[in-house]
Amino acid sequence: MNKYRNVYETPELFFHHAIDEQPDQAKFQMHIHIHYEIYYFVSGDVHYLVENSEYPLKPGSILLMRPMEYHMAKIISDGRYDRYDVIFSEGMLDFIDPGRRLLAPFLSRPLGKDNIYTPGDFSGTDPLELFKAMEVDDRSPEIKRMAVLANLYPLLWELRKAFAGKGESGRQDAGSLTDKILRYMNRHLFDDISIESISEHFYVSPSYLHRLIKDAVGTSAWKYITLKRLSAARGEIQSGVAATEACRKCGFKDYSAFYRAYKKRYGISPAKDEISNLNR
Repeated sequence: MNKYRNVYETPELFFHHAIDEQPDQAKFQMHIHIHYEIYYFVSGDVHYLVENSEYPLKPGSILLMRPMEYHMAKIISDGRYDRYDVIFSEGMLDFIDPGRRLLAPFLSRPLGKDNIYTPGDFSGTDPLELFKAMEVDDRSPEIKRMAVLANLYPLLWELRKAFAGKGESGRQDAGSLTDKILRYMNRHLFDDISIESISEHFYVSPSYLHRLIKDAVGTSAWKYITLKRLSAARGEIQSGVAATEACRKCGFKDYSAFYRAYKKRYGISPAKDEISNLNR
């Protein structure tokens, strides 16, 4: 049984508090999105996968995911799973932080590394109290939005302080072969790359590359690339870019292949998605 309370959702800002009494792993799959995410773990028996890192969670754990970071909850046992989640676009900071300094904890670290914070990392306001304050018993979307944003900004400030407090000594090493391959794939995500060219770059066989990436992120190297390209393309379309241009910009050489993959992933064609966003 699931309980969702005070869900607020727009394309730029999303908040929910979710409880699964008996969580089903099939409902929690690897996914990516184009915005920033702050996840707060209340209770359960859960590990969290971000790219090729696995984080065992304890009550009060906070995870940060930046745009295009592959992530998933891994259910260890079916105990009650309780968590908060807030996802926001970079544009939410335009007024308060035009220099984007509040995004340092998301961006000033290697991909899939140093995502986790624990209660001991915070010396100011308790993050849980800020998440609780985002929940309001009001039907007005304007009031809900106000509650989320009024508490998101101090939460980001506390995270920035915690990030600064960790210093370089708290940052993880990202030097494994798998880390290097994933960084390379993300750096060249929209370039003309292939499994063969990546394998040649790292002097490994395609089959070995496949095993490395499959073990790290739970899917094939090419599906990993394709899903990230599709997510980026949808973000472009939602920002007003034409579907054909989004296809080109995000590394797809053939529009028909892009069309099929997009419709399979999102249940709507790129062109129809483009029109639906224009009509918002």
